[in-house]
Amino acid sequence: MAVYQVGEKFRESKRKSVAVFECECGVRFVGRTDMRPASCGCQTKRNQSEAAKRRPASRTTHGMFGTRVYRVWSSMIQRCSNQKNHAWGNYGGRGIRVCSRWEKFEEFYYDMGEPNGLTLERKDANGMYEPANCIWATPQEQACNRRSNVKTTVDGITKTASEWANEAGSYPRKRIAINIKAGKTGREAVFK
Repeated sequence: MAVYQVGEKFRESKRKSVAVFECECGVRFVGRTDMRPASCGCQTKRNQSEAAKRRPASRTTHGMFGTRVYRVWSSMIQRCSNQKNHAWGNYGGRGIRVCSRWEKFEEFYYDMGEPNGLTLERKDANGMYEPANCIWATPQEQACNRRSNVKTTVDGITKTASEWANEAGSYPRKRIAINIKAGKTGREAVFK
């Protein structure tokens, strides 16, 4: 591809001047004269297009790179497999793994679908990332599943101190957690 200067140099400064160039494809553009352009950019596009045609079908992608669901999947993989990841100690370092099926993004997306503003949650906080153990959850639902939560059982129903505080309306969450840690049983911790 050849480029021809069609106008005089203009806007000269100490180090550069620009001029109007015309590419063989007919496009006119302004470029620096000290770094004579090879083309208007059409050659680069042509090269990329030809490279895409030569790429084997097995290397084609799902087209979802950069989407929210892809970032969630990628973060999950990194937390569980990359020892340099800041969260690895709480995931891969504790033995939390991703099932072999979900090592491929397409399979994860097929099983989980779109997050629609929700976050990826493991039902069992000590279990692995797999279809049977994962759901999309709100941040509030996810907060109730932390390992650090203090839980108690009242009438066969186990909830966190925060959930009991919301339901009972008697004590603040912190008071219920203190009662539980002090050894009080469920009903006594929540309602007295």
